[in-house]
Amino acid sequence: MSDSERAMFQRDLYFLKDVKKKIYQPECQFRDVVDDQIEHLEWILKEQTPKD
Repeated sequence: MSDSERAMFQRDLYFLKDVKKKIYQPECQFRDVVDDQIEHLEWILKEQTPKD
C-alpha cells in the first residue's frame, strides 16, 4: 500500500469516527454500518502497515 493510499484510508477512518460521535439513538442502525466500516478500515491499515 502506498503512502497516499494509507493516508486516504486514515482520513476516512478519522471521518467515520467523527461521524460516529454525532449519531444518536434514532440512527442506531446507521451506527452499526459506521462501526463495520471503522473496523474494516482499521483492519486494512493494520494488515497493510509494514512490520518493522
